[in-house]
Amino acid sequence: TFGFLAKDYFLRKAAHRYPEGTVIIWLDSDIALHSLKIFGCLAQNSPKGVAGFHTQSFLEKWFTKRDTLLDFNMDNTLVRNTVQSYGGILSFVVSNYTRALMDELFRESSNPQHMLRNLPSVRKPEHKAFWSDKEDQSIWSLMLKRERLKTYPLPDSSRDHSDVASIAAGYCEVGVNSHAISLWENKDD
Repeated sequence: TFGFLAKDYFLRKAAHRYPEGTVIIWLDSDIALHSLKIFGCLAQNSPKGVAGFHTQSFLEKWFTKRDTLLDFNMDNTLVRNTVQSYGGILSFVVSNYTRALMDELFRESSNPQHMLRNLPSVRKPEHKAFWSDKEDQSIWSLMLKRERLKTYPLPDSSRDHSDVASIAAGYCEVGVNSHAISLWENKDD
């Protein structure tokens, strides 16, 4: 629980700390990429300044608990059969809109009722296809769907550079220039 709350806390803190127009890029510690430039570009080119990412191997019905679907009024077959956005990579451009989005992500993730629902005695029966809850990733994914924000295929070293989805997402662009910051750059915090 601490891990995902810490991420959501730092995202919220960065959204309020940095001026509008600053690009914030989050990568979980287990993700290694050779360049972050494209993440800033995708967020800057998004109509609302947010870039989410997905993989075909995660579906909402497998990784989002029923209580979370109900909280977002999205417990239906259409949503359950969509890909779940991946919470380990995201980027956004600081604005009033993205500040409010990060506030909501932290508020939802740290909601005691949400955490208590992990107890078997409190939890509603899950759908048959459910495997395991992805906590804040599930919340983030449903927020992106509700807000109708575009997600992109997860970048990985195996992606074919002639892949139309990769090209459309911008992974093969050359010379993309954006500014990314580190949440850890100020050692005094």
